[in-house]
Amino acid sequence: MSDRYRVWADLEAADSDAAEHRLREMLDANGAPYRATGHDEYNGWRNYETWAVMLWLDNEQPSAERARTIARQAIADANDRDRITDEVGIDRDASARHLLADNLKADVEAGFVPDLGATLAADLLNAALSDVDWDEIAHHLIDEVRE
Repeated sequence: MSDRYRVWADLEAADSDAAEHRLREMLDANGAPYRATGHDEYNGWRNYETWAVMLWLDNEQPSAERARTIARQAIADANDRDRITDEVGIDRDASARHLLADNLKADVEAGFVPDLGATLAADLLNAALSDVDWDEIAHHLIDEVRE
């Protein structure tokens, strides 16, 4: 039984404490709703799509080095923006992670995704890419380059 159905079962059983607990478990670390895609956890990653992108980023030395170079640049850019991030209340780590997530997504789309035109294959590929947890990949890469 999926978490969503368990929440409804708890609510129907008038067990609001259990329902609230289960809802909290369904939130990610940032308090955002966890998007259940039907592909929960795959090899330690949020889902298959995230795992597959990270696998391809790490699969060959040039792409692995490029991903880490983009990560280092995101960290440097976030440090350069420290005055701005301090003013709006975003810490540098979050800023670096968001910058890296956006840059990685753009880089993957430019370097790995072929132009398939208006086709079923293009729609399916875009759906899979929309399920990638770019923030999780960015967090992993930032932790790696800081070690």
